[in-house]
Amino acid sequence: MQRRGGQGSDRQVQAALRLLNYFPKEAAPLIATRLRALDVKGPEDNAWKRDVKNGIRTIDFINAVSWCQSADIQDALSDIAKRTDVKEIKEAASTSKK
Repeated sequence: MQRRGGQGSDRQVQAALRLLNYFPKEAAPLIATRLRALDVKGPEDNAWKRDVKNGIRTIDFINAVSWCQSADIQDALSDIAKRTDVKEIKEAASTSKK
């Protein structure tokens, strides 16, 4: 069963994956900017509010693009790991898992 609002989030995730796959040099700075703009603070039980504010399922998006070895993406992920106090987001953004 798909969560409410899932289609828009899924489409954004898939678009980011395709852009990074087919146009990595051009897309990485754009995706990194999107990562840096994410709200990654807040209590873990308010994930839906954070996701609504971000316009995407935050953890899904971070997980989806974390494979990319672009310095821009990896720097943005490191920034997220430093800014967040949410365990799941910190794990998703952890560059040590790659």
